[in-house]
Amino acid sequence: MSRFTPPTPRSRRLGRELRKLREARPLRIDDVAKQLRCSPSRISRIESGDIKARPGDVMELLVTYDIPLDGEVGRSLLALARDLRESGWWQRLDALSSRYATFIAYEAEAVELRNFEPTLIPGLLQTEAYAREVNGVGRETETEAIEQRVQARLTRQAVLDRKPKPLRLHAILSEAALAVEVGGPDVLHAQLAHIVELSRRPNVTVQVLRFAAGATLADRGG
Repeated sequence: MSRFTPPTPRSRRLGRELRKLREARPLRIDDVAKQLRCSPSRISRIESGDIKARPGDVMELLVTYDIPLDGEVGRSLLALARDLRESGWWQRLDALSSRYATFIAYEAEAVELRNFEPTLIPGLLQTEAYAREVNGVGRETETEAIEQRVQARLTRQAVLDRKPKPLRLHAILSEAALAVEVGGPDVLHAQLAHIVELSRRPNVTVQVLRFAAGATLADRGG
């Protein structure tokens, strides 16, 4: 994995923790760079998550900050650095755009997600049949690419069952999203039943913005 790929939630988190340790000393970036015989920009990029620090990088920084490598903080940050070398499942799918892959990476790490959808059911709440219909619409007609996007959408839903802390999802749907017959009546009926089932989970909240509610803040245009 390249060290100069776009920042990920984990690389940013590691960078934040390393910055806190440096500032607690307190040390300037220039001071650290001088001790490690590297450029200040390298330390800055590690702290911003732009460089995915190797365990060796983190070890050098921990020693510089007098943090025991076998202590709780040291072990935690070294484990996080090792995790950075492992690619996420979304990075192995060619059909996903880099923007979508980045979104999935953040979603996988998120504690809470709030979602508003005016016309379609949110991806985390979609059935397989509904997801396949949605992903089959548009210019993309290659079966393999469509299947990759469908499986990506279904795999994303694992965050709702994540242990020990599942994602807390608060989804607000326009009434229109419940009425659009994606795939026909049978697909829609199964989709609505699926939403009802998911809404019974303690970590899932689903609210419907009815037509009768009139104009809302979400409708306000330029």
